[in-house]
Formats: sequence, structure tokens, C-alpha cells
Amino acid sequence: MKSIRLALMNKKFDDQYTFELHGYLTLHDFESTLSTINRSVTYNPPPGNKLVWIGILWTVWIFIAMAVYTLWASLDLVSILITIPILMFLATIIFLWRHRHIRCKFEQSVLDTCGTINATENIRGINYRFSKNGMDITTTGATSTKSNNNTSNVLAFYSKPRYSIVIEFDDRYNALSGQRFSSPRYHNDDFISIPLYAGAGGTERDDLDEPKHVHYSEKDGLRKETVTDLPHGTLNYYNENDPHALRYN
Repeated sequence: MKSIRLALMNKKFDDQYTFELHGYLTLHDFESTLSTINRSVTYNPPPGNKLVWIGILWTVWIFIAMAVYTLWASLDLVSILITIPILMFLATIIFLWRHRHIRCKFEQSVLDTCGTINATENIRGINYRFSKNGMDITTTGATSTKSNNNTSNVLAFYSKPRYSIVIEFDDRYNALSGQRFSSPRYHNDDFISIPLYAGAGGTERDDLDEPKHVHYSEKDGLRKETVTDLPHGTLNYYNENDPHALRYN
């Protein structure tokens, strides 16, 4: 089982085609799939830089403190000052909920996209997995992150997640199908090239639109024919070690 990891950088999964993909995915298929995944990231982006979130939260705390202090100075009520920590706590809870909501929406969007792609790619022995901090994100895992656990929300807020797309290739499927892109479609020792049309002197007719050569398999036709069935010309061995591998010139 071969796997390739594509990390999330700047709100975009790495879409650079590498030599590791050669023989498993074509450039067109790879770019098309990654374009679909990155499009879902564009519509539902991750929360973003946490320093920005912390800066906004600090700004909200300052405004709360200034507003309560102004109200206390006007009314001269000491009990109003008690509302400062309460309002700060409520603002923190709202920020954590908003951050978690955006994160879960992003994860679920990428997870659904991978599921849609796997519906067709699994037939070819290719599987796309969504990973976070080296662990797979499943439908159950994405749902479990929505639990009302304030401690886990705080840890998830301050920790830096590492998202990536893991592409798995089943080597057993490739071995059975024998259709890797890097391998030749025909084996040179088993196929010969014979002109479709030949004149008396071995010259080919150029006034026809049909292709000049066609490949024949020795297993399909050559062993069933005789030398006299071939067009007039010179008959040579293509491979001296194999008397059945013939080439017509």
C-alpha cells in the first residue's frame, strides 16, 4: 500500500504533481481532484490565524471593561463591577463556539468531498483520506468534535492543527489490472508491425487514407497464419531467441 501526504498550506492543499504520483495518477486526474478539494476549502475555509482571534478577544475584553467602568462612574454602583468577569467569560465562550463551528464546518466539507471522490476512485484502487495531526478524520470523529466540552474546545483553540490529504494506492489492484501508466501497453517481443498495403516491389500505397501499420499479437493471429498468407516482401526475425516473433519489411 503506497500513500502520499498533501499538507494544507495557506488555506490550500498542496497541488504540486510529483514523481511519486507517476504510474498511479495522471496529471489531469490529480489536478482535477485537488481542484475539487481546494474548492471546498475556499467555500468553507478553516478558522485562520489564532493570533488574530486572540487579538480580537482581547479587544472585546478591553471594550467590556471600559463600558462597565464608565457605567460604574456614572451610577456609582460597586456591584456593577462584578459584571466585568462575567461578560468576559461569556465573550470567551462565544469566541470558542464560533471558532469550533468554523473548524467543524471546514472539516465536514473536506470529509464530504473526499467521500464523493472515493465513490468513484475506490474502483481504481485509489482512496483519499482526510488527516488531522496524523490521525484520520472520520464521520464519527467529526461528529464527536461537536460535543459541548469546554475543556476540549479550549485545547483545540490553542493547539495548532496540521491538516493533510492522504492518497492511498492499492498495489494489489495495480498488480492485477496491469494498467499502470508507466508500463508500455504492448510488449515488444510479442507484437510485430505489418504494412496494410504493399505493392509488388514491397512499396506501400500512399494514396490511401488508412494507417500504414497495425499491430498484431502472435497469440491472436500470427500462429494461426502461414508465411504464404502474409503480403509479398521480406520476412525477418524480430527476436532471434523467439522463432515466432516475426517482422515483415
